[in-house]
Amino acid sequence: MTDPRGKWVVWAIAGMTVAMVIGGLIVTGGPGRGRMERRDDVRQNDLADLYRHARCISASEQRNDGDLSATAHCPDAPRLIDPYSGEAYRIEPVEKRFLRLCARFETPADVRQFRHGIPAGEWDGDCVVVQVIHG
Repeated sequence: MTDPRGKWVVWAIAGMTVAMVIGGLIVTGGPGRGRMERRDDVRQNDLADLYRHARCISASEQRNDGDLSATAHCPDAPRLIDPYSGEAYRIEPVEKRFLRLCARFETPADVRQFRHGIPAGEWDGDCVVVQVIHG
């Protein structure tokens, strides 16, 4: 015969476990949040590649016109289209020495974490202004 108190303890532990799992999903954002962060990591890496390619073009051809297609001196053209949304990254010359690189990120700018290698510059929401021509 089973003790009724034992059933209560089992249900209490099961309830606490369910509450902890739900609380964990709320705090971390769950798997959907993780997918958004991974897609944003790809976008950040793409902007870093665009920046490096723009620096190569500005150093070899002394131009900053926003055209980042492959050239003889810089043959490795970066990805110009967001692989998840299909939307083109925005590349805009700013003055003579600067370039604005933009992607549509899924996570809010204030919680986005930037890793090493991401272009250092002045971030404004989903865009970063970087210096490509020094001097």
